[in-house]
Amino acid sequence: MLGRKPIERSSNQCELVDFKSKRRLSQHDKTPLSSRPGINQKSTDLYLLRATSTYNPNFNRAAYHQAINRTVTSGGWLVCYTHGVDDNPGDYNCTPQQLEWMLEQAVTSGSRLLHVADAYDVVNGNKQ
Repeated sequence: MLGRKPIERSSNQCELVDFKSKRRLSQHDKTPLSSRPGINQKSTDLYLLRATSTYNPNFNRAAYHQAINRTVTSGGWLVCYTHGVDDNPGDYNCTPQQLEWMLEQAVTSGSRLLHVADAYDVVNGNKQ
């Protein structure tokens, strides 16, 4: 990874990191994600975005529905992730039905669905 130009379409989940580490990450990954859940706002650290897991064991429709609604009313953006989608999900995956439900909720709320790197460009005024 080191020595190459920045990756344009990548998002790697990171724990909380110090300023030096974030700077190094930003040179090699356009949109590093943290494991801190929450809604991203204009004041969000764009080099360590908040991201909400959609893991099967903790999949809570009421909590996700509330997060989507708060995102819409606040004008922020919500990053959701999973490691895989499977009919028999492991601890870090979700089912196809869970993913479909999340997408339906987002669409119904009027949210735009974007890849993390595209959302980053919109926030920075590089895209609409």
